[in-house]
Amino acid sequence: MSRDSKNLGPVGMAFALHIVIFGSMVMAFDYARPVPFTPLAVQATLVQEIPDVAALPPPRVEPEPEPEPEPVIEQPEPEPDNSEELRRQAEEEKRRLDALLEQKRLDEVKKQEEAERKQRERDEAERKKREEEEKERKRQEAERKRQEAEERAKKLEALSDVRDALRAAIAELEKRQADAAKPAEKK
Repeated sequence: MSRDSKNLGPVGMAFALHIVIFGSMVMAFDYARPVPFTPLAVQATLVQEIPDVAALPPPRVEPEPEPEPEPVIEQPEPEPDNSEELRRQAEEEKRRLDALLEQKRLDEVKKQEEAERKQRERDEAERKKREEEEKERKRQEAERKRQEAEERAKKLEALSDVRDALRAAIAELEKRQADAAKPAEKK
């Protein structure tokens, strides 16, 4: 075989390479020197040479121009501040709406409870009706069985009466045959 079927050599080398890369990353971050804090903004003035104080003329000061007076516009008299009244009205309106919504919710809850109560009553009435029907069916079934048992008992009694009558008739016949056979024997 010219090639290894599991490629253990290349797979092992790739694994070792990954371990080395990961280890060097850990070493680089763990053993790095901390960087000292340096402020980014420094306020300073760059001085190139010291100026002669006598050679410089005094700075010229220009008088500031007087600002033009703004024209006076007559402002209408401000309306009285009714924000407190508006806020109070808004709160009152919100309370009314909340009360109305709460009343509607309570009405819906009452309607739902009433519907559930009626449904329970219907279910209970239907259950009682089924129980009564079941009791009536069982009573009728028991009555039918009792009547069948009575009829069977009457039939058995009638059969036993017929059997007794047949036995009596057979006994009578046997007696007659026996009586008839006796005179013939005597002759």
